[in-house]
Amino acid sequence: MTMPAMKRNEEERRKYPRYDAELKVYFRVTYDVKTRVEFEVLESSRKDELRHKYSGLCRNVSAEGLCFSSAKKLTEGDILLLEVYEPAVRTPVKMEGQVRWSKRLAAKPGEKERYRTGLKL
Repeated sequence: MTMPAMKRNEEERRKYPRYDAELKVYFRVTYDVKTRVEFEVLESSRKDELRHKYSGLCRNVSAEGLCFSSAKKLTEGDILLLEVYEPAVRTPVKMEGQVRWSKRLAAKPGEKERYRTGLKL
């Protein structure tokens, strides 16, 4: 049995294999100082927004990236500070990643919006 051509080409583009995983992820959105920060005084309510920690569920990982779902809408280029929790381990693995893509997932009526996001670590 052969793989469909599209699937075969998609896998050939990847440098490293992906592994299915179900890991809890917490993240904060940072800002790239070189390109995104404008010199202005932030309102105190907005400072808290920058420190907010979001949660998500990792779906798969590779040596240089991961994919997770969360309720937070992210934009290509966003820099995230991550804490990834492995099962039965108390100390998270801390890492930084850049959003490569983020897509809205189909939601059933009455459900909150969710997004699937791919990061390059």
